[in-house]
Amino acid sequence: MRLRTFLKPLSFIPALLLMYMIFSFSAQEADVSSELSYRVSRRIVQTADHVLNMDLEEYQIDNYAVRINGITRKLAHMGEYFLLAIAVSFPLYVYGLHGILLVLVAGMFCVAFACSDEYHQSLVAGRAAQLRDVGIDSVGILFGIILVRIIGWTGRMTVFRQDPYEAEQRRIAKTRRKYEKRMAARERELERSYEQFTQDMQDMRPVESSRHDGSAGYQGTSPGRPDEGAAPGTYRSGQRQNAPVRRPGGRIVPGPEPDDSADQLADDMPFSHIFKPKD
Repeated sequence: MRLRTFLKPLSFIPALLLMYMIFSFSAQEADVSSELSYRVSRRIVQTADHVLNMDLEEYQIDNYAVRINGITRKLAHMGEYFLLAIAVSFPLYVYGLHGILLVLVAGMFCVAFACSDEYHQSLVAGRAAQLRDVGIDSVGILFGIILVRIIGWTGRMTVFRQDPYEAEQRRIAKTRRKYEKRMAARERELERSYEQFTQDMQDMRPVESSRHDGSAGYQGTSPGRPDEGAAPGTYRSGQRQNAPVRRPGGRIVPGPEPDDSADQLADDMPFSHIFKPKD
């Protein structure tokens, strides 16, 4: 499995080599490129003359070579991008791109490279960029992608045909792995949310001031009276709203002041209505 993973990226090497070859041909000046295509055309005519026993003279061979030179150049363009489309489509097919997605990705990549190649030609002395050449290149690209799809479909239907039961089991296992991965991510998210909620609740909990005897300051028995030795604002009445409050961020603010109006009224009230003198 590891060897296959290591070798899969190497399948793009033929495409890189073809791109370098096309770039090198485009970097040739007009005279050099014309001379190369003329030699190829002459070789084609000589081969046809030898196979068909036409017994052509040298000037006839030259004339035929000049006449087919333009066609040779356009077929060379188409052939280059036909091979490039095959070299790009096969690795993408190996990586799992099939159908229309393969056509779109491989086609757009090859057409974009054809446009950049024409722009590169416009920077070379004696050569120019032509939209017609891009169209010819696109025809070769289309044929190359179609050939790869035919070969891939034939292989899957014959040599690499999968057993339906095994294919279904692999599909179920893949779906289960995706579900388990999604559920694990959800559990981690819930754990983080619970920890954040717990931390927020601890930050908002009132501070329990300690007495001299170690008990909490608000656990006294006298209602509404401050506890001796307790922190200011902490009362023995057990009213938690009178204790200092810790705000988020660790800041401590005093709680609301208790209502001592009833205690003050009791202190100011005379005792004559309670103790009546005896007759």
